[in-house]
Amino acid sequence: MIDIDTHNDNSGTTHRSDSGEIQVGIEDVFFSLTDGRGVIKASNDVFRRLSGHSWDDLIGSSHKKIRHPDMPAGVFHLIWDRLKAGEPVGAYIKNSSKTGGHFWIMSYFMPLGDGFLSVSCKATSPIFVRIRDIYARLRDAELKQGLSPEASMKALHLELRKLGYRDFASFVADALNAEIMGRSDALGHRASLNLPILAEIREACSEIDALGGEMLHSYKAITVAPTNLQVRASRLGDLGQALASISANFTTLTTEMTAKMNAFSELSQKVLNAVDESRIGMLSKRLIAEAVRDFDAEQVETVGEGESASHRLLRSELAKYGGQPRGSSDVIKQTLHQFDKIVQEVRQLLSGLSVMRTMSQMEAARLVDEDPSIEMIVNDLRAFHDEALSRLDLIFARIQFSEKQLQKLFDIARMIEDGTLTARNEFSFEGAQQDLVA
Repeated sequence: MIDIDTHNDNSGTTHRSDSGEIQVGIEDVFFSLTDGRGVIKASNDVFRRLSGHSWDDLIGSSHKKIRHPDMPAGVFHLIWDRLKAGEPVGAYIKNSSKTGGHFWIMSYFMPLGDGFLSVSCKATSPIFVRIRDIYARLRDAELKQGLSPEASMKALHLELRKLGYRDFASFVADALNAEIMGRSDALGHRASLNLPILAEIREACSEIDALGGEMLHSYKAITVAPTNLQVRASRLGDLGQALASISANFTTLTTEMTAKMNAFSELSQKVLNAVDESRIGMLSKRLIAEAVRDFDAEQVETVGEGESASHRLLRSELAKYGGQPRGSSDVIKQTLHQFDKIVQEVRQLLSGLSVMRTMSQMEAARLVDEDPSIEMIVNDLRAFHDEALSRLDLIFARIQFSEKQLQKLFDIARMIEDGTLTARNEFSFEGAQQDLVA
């Protein structure tokens, strides 16, 4: 199959490959603004051109007008669930054209005013190729097995976990990053300052999460140690009194350790969620910035210095959009501080464990003839202690690195605010100038 080059040739003509796929231009960014029911209120000319419809056909029609039958119902179920909850969401979408063709895009949807805004670009990344295959399997199951939209949505989550994503937000962050950064590279846009730093923070926080998970797994394996020591102490009678006392102290220690390990796991999820929220916010603002800038140019070409009704409507709604709040970065900062605190608290507990281990070793040596298995339990405790300390050192180093990188983001924001650094991708609607150099 040979595809015809079908990006916008400035003639307003949309070309199509012999597979029926309409090729979205790498330079194309387009949007649609709908009411709360999904009825189209405004869009730009790229959207109209790709859809193959006239303005009269589009404005006032449901977005379902361009829905392709190959799209899994579960994807739209997920999108509407998020939007109705007041949350933005991203997804790969296959749309149909009035001409009978179709086109694939990466879309970002967000509540805006009384309705919703979607901004989209060409889908090109390796992530898209994988998702396209998953969509085909889900749609097949919906049609042949009667899979409900809700069940299809759950199946999508399972498929994404198989690809290594914690949740849907982490997938959206990676997909948006792959598409928008790939597009920027292809178009020769200036490199981002913020996003690479944020990617480094995410990688470091993922390592913290993995190390914490490994430590929790090792810890669970030794939580039975106090009980095992208590059983052996009771068998030894008077000889096991000291061992029974050590076992009781161990029990108290492991209860405190369990609470710290659970808190560590919760913080891992919290910081990763905050990082993904920041990435999605920066990336979506970058895409919206380009859509607005292109739409401004489009308006000048079509109506001169005046404004069309669609242009006024878009600007009115976008003026209400403040973009990604700094709150996500603040959450990352606060959570890293909490991580630091828990690391120190776990170190203290491990110091107590070290004392218990030393006392247990002495008892194991004294009672080796009575019960040699005590030494095996003590060896397990020693192994956990040494591994935990090593992992804590690595975790602490990644926390420090993340805090240092996060400070760079705050420094960039401050320099933009005081005018010593010029923001890129700036656009003119009110409130948009805080768009950092994403």
